[in-house]
Amino acid sequence: MAFMAFGLSSWQRATDATRGAAAVCSSDAREQHSAKFVVTSGTQSLKSGPKLLGSAGTHGRPPLIAGLAAAAPLVPPYHHHQQQQQQQVVRRALPLGLLSQVLGWLVIIGSSLYKVPQVVRILRVRSAKGISVTTYVCETVSTACSFCYALRQRFPFDTFGESGFILIQNVMILVLMSHFDARPRRWATLAILGSITLLMGVLLSPRLAPPVVVTVAQAVSIPLLNLSRIPQIVMNAQLRTTGELSITTMLLQLLGNAARLFTTLVRLDGNLPYLLSAIVALALNSILVYQYFRFYAE
Repeated sequence: MAFMAFGLSSWQRATDATRGAAAVCSSDAREQHSAKFVVTSGTQSLKSGPKLLGSAGTHGRPPLIAGLAAAAPLVPPYHHHQQQQQQQVVRRALPLGLLSQVLGWLVIIGSSLYKVPQVVRILRVRSAKGISVTTYVCETVSTACSFCYALRQRFPFDTFGESGFILIQNVMILVLMSHFDARPRRWATLAILGSITLLMGVLLSPRLAPPVVVTVAQAVSIPLLNLSRIPQIVMNAQLRTTGELSITTMLLQLLGNAARLFTTLVRLDGNLPYLLSAIVALALNSILVYQYFRFYAE
């Protein structure tokens, strides 16, 4: 009887110690040393009851040892080690995040001016010969959809701000093309610009366009962006020249596409519609730059 009383007493003390350790660890992380002491005391109490510890348990371990093993992840040093690992991940991610943010703002600053050389060239030669109207109309519609999608998704401005500046400059180029070359006609230009304005008004209105409609518009803008470059590429191949296209604008556009691809991967966690749009734009603009240098050499 005395032996049984001793065993029950040891079992009670070990159980209380185990529960105390779990409670201390989960309630207050500042009492780490007290928690360690309670767990150590509980383990020593377990050792004082050899018969009880020798009883059968799951996987060959006594029930009380299994209980302590289950409570082990709650011990503060483990949390401290996990916290250190999380801090290391954050420290590694900080340089990429900072770099992507800086690149994003550089793209926005550059995009506010990168089509200015094209505008200046058209004004200087008073012609837009060799520039595809279809390319600029499709690009303007695609840019408008992407701009509205980013606004509705409330993305950081440095991840899409260049779209607004590109939109304005594309409108200027379309007006100049209509003025100097009558491509398209003035009434057609007004109809195109009016339709784009109406489209943006609808996409920016939550009442008129639910989120699914805006997402579909962004998805449609990706193949539209493909089409916006293909007519220009085909025209260049047929004429064996890039006409009045500005190489400065094309190079700045290519650099902006590469930077935007990086910021999409880092800042937007690889958002699929934006990622596809950035990849397609980079690939097709690379072809245009290649055509310029190839035909210039000929």
